[in-house]
Amino acid sequence: MTGLVRGPDGPVLTDVDGGPPPSATGQLLPTDLPRSSRWTVGKPESDGRRRPVALGRMLGPVMLLLLWWVLSAVGALDPDLVPRPQDVARAGSHLISTGQFQAALLASMQRVAVGMSIGVSAGVSLAVLAGLFAIGRNLFDSNMQIIKSIPSFAIAPLLIIWMGIDEGPKFLLIAISTSVPVYVGVFGAIRNMDVRLLDMARTLKLRRSTLIRNVVLPGTAPEFLVGLRLSFASAWLALIFAEQVNAKQGLAKLMSDGRNDFQIDVMLFVVVVYAVLGLGSYGLVRMLERRLLVWKQ
Repeated sequence: MTGLVRGPDGPVLTDVDGGPPPSATGQLLPTDLPRSSRWTVGKPESDGRRRPVALGRMLGPVMLLLLWWVLSAVGALDPDLVPRPQDVARAGSHLISTGQFQAALLASMQRVAVGMSIGVSAGVSLAVLAGLFAIGRNLFDSNMQIIKSIPSFAIAPLLIIWMGIDEGPKFLLIAISTSVPVYVGVFGAIRNMDVRLLDMARTLKLRRSTLIRNVVLPGTAPEFLVGLRLSFASAWLALIFAEQVNAKQGLAKLMSDGRNDFQIDVMLFVVVVYAVLGLGSYGLVRMLERRLLVWKQ
């Protein structure tokens, strides 16, 4: 009978009854394992089946779309209030053919990109300052908790008064909405970081910039990505309110025009676009998780 015993170079597989080891060196080699278990060496546990995860996650939206189509086909939904999927697709095709949709989508994505860039950068920077420095915590943490408790949409009228009706208030509203989730995640991760890592950094006399770059930021990556996922959701929600401020183009402008003309099919098309953008941003964060958190796999 064979078993694992500790040798000078680590665990080795040997015969506990005194027989020769399975390999010439006595070390545990993949070829010494049963054929059924060799594939697990160095690989995460799996049931042996490859599943298209991305397609599997689309099952819920597809089922929801199928339910909408079935209820419309059997007459359970009033077509004047809830247009059929094909009617919504036809309205979207018309907007695409005229170029209105492309212009609106580009304008909205630019606002989200600029606003999130400002908000996420500010959230991470303030979290690092508040998490590592007592004066930073005293200056910023209470203020961020106050901002977190105030609906960002409630300050939209003030932003219009202070900054006018150009792009500035739109960017700032999205930035405020997206900075808080990132700040909360990163600040909490820093405060709960293993103190042994910080003690090791002090022992090695690392510079503070090196400590932040090589210890703090990698250690907060999981919580940062959770906050980033929430920030994307907040960004698309804030975009609706931001584009109410004298926006000449944008998805919310398309929806507003559809509401004024009572074009429910156009309004539903914009809602579907928001849903697709939300799923796309979720997929983007998942991709970042696979790349940045490869050590967790």
